[in-house]
Amino acid sequence: MKQWEKIEVNGERFIFFKNSLCLIKCNSEIENAFFIAEQGGIIPEKYRMVVEDVIKQDEMFTNFIRVKNRGEVVEEKKLLGIEINTVNACNMRCQYCFAVDGTHNKKATMSGKNAKKAIDFLFQNAAKRKTLYITIIGGEPLMNIERFKDIVLYAEKKAAERRKKVRFFITTNGTILDEDLKTFLDCHQINVMLSLDSQFPEIQNLLRPMKNGKGSWEYIQKNFDYFRKRSKSTVHITLTPYNYKLFEYAKSCYEMGFKCVHFDIVKSDKPEFNFSPEQIEEINNECNQLAEYVAQQIEQGRTISAYPIMDNIWTLAKRMPKLSSCSVPYRQCCFGPDGKIYPCDVLMWDKYCMGEIGDMTYSAEKFDDLKTPIVCGECWARYLCGGQCIADMLQNKEEFQSLYCIFKRNIFKLQLYMFYRLSVSSNYISDYIKRKEEEYEYEK
Repeated sequence: MKQWEKIEVNGERFIFFKNSLCLIKCNSEIENAFFIAEQGGIIPEKYRMVVEDVIKQDEMFTNFIRVKNRGEVVEEKKLLGIEINTVNACNMRCQYCFAVDGTHNKKATMSGKNAKKAIDFLFQNAAKRKTLYITIIGGEPLMNIERFKDIVLYAEKKAAERRKKVRFFITTNGTILDEDLKTFLDCHQINVMLSLDSQFPEIQNLLRPMKNGKGSWEYIQKNFDYFRKRSKSTVHITLTPYNYKLFEYAKSCYEMGFKCVHFDIVKSDKPEFNFSPEQIEEINNECNQLAEYVAQQIEQGRTISAYPIMDNIWTLAKRMPKLSSCSVPYRQCCFGPDGKIYPCDVLMWDKYCMGEIGDMTYSAEKFDDLKTPIVCGECWARYLCGGQCIADMLQNKEEFQSLYCIFKRNIFKLQLYMFYRLSVSSNYISDYIKRKEEEYEYEK
């Protein structure tokens, strides 16, 4: 079976080995050399050493993957981080919300007792890495500001006792903020993801109205300058058939001062949010433009980033094939305000419940039989992607999955492009690896 793929993206050509994650910039001669090797022919002397070395590496990784998939290598099932949902409520009524207006069909507010138990659970079951991650979500998590602050302060205390570090992330609609909270966010270096779908008020108001029916634009603008000026703020864009012109919007975010843009396409069962194949193709072109722009800006010395087109840097640098799409449910889980434990924020429904916070245990085995579809094993991006997301498998229709894979495969091409380009033209990759090595450092 062919183990390599010819990748063409933004005017560059590569050969990519899917098992070893080896990436080689190519021309017709190099491509022909690999084709000859694949057919068992005599490789031209000029490329023999390179081709044979890459093939040898790929065979080694292929054997490693077989061993892992057979379960002969058992990884420690310890937590790297958790999500904590502080409240099943929201002051907005986003048209595409998967969580039913932020309630998950049941209103609940997390108690201080359950918040502390969730953090205790993390530290009791934590992996031996020095840095752990806590993401605070909702609904709109800042509708329970008191609990948000409690989580940060208590987790910092526990981390100091255990000689660990903890990084905090919060996703917010940006409408609930006062000077005291701004000070708190800055003092504790909270990474904030601001959900903002457009630079045009009419689009933002259409997609993300307030609970009272008014547009959200004017509410967000009160705090907009604060978010755009702080280094630890990210704009999150949910792309829909109404706002998929990504490039110009993302570019405007950077020009306004944001350092990072994060985006994904909407996942909704409402017909008005279904993409056509033509729209997915247009989105892919928008992503290609964004990748080119971000690469140029970094090469000129700007500190900006865009995700997911800059994901997988660690995976590619360390040549660590992804065998699963995410760390759920063994390396990460989600604590609901109702006192229950779930795999992630998308699967916060009773049928996916894995345990109770009060029991301080959870059972994730029910998800073990959710295997990556066979078709994924044939895909060139299999070990960049890790396979189909558990939540997507359970929640989304097959027609969506097909289009989503087209979108994701283009994203993976751009990840390869960005990795290569920034490896040869800037210090971005090496600096990134140094930062991550510090975060991933294990306890002595």
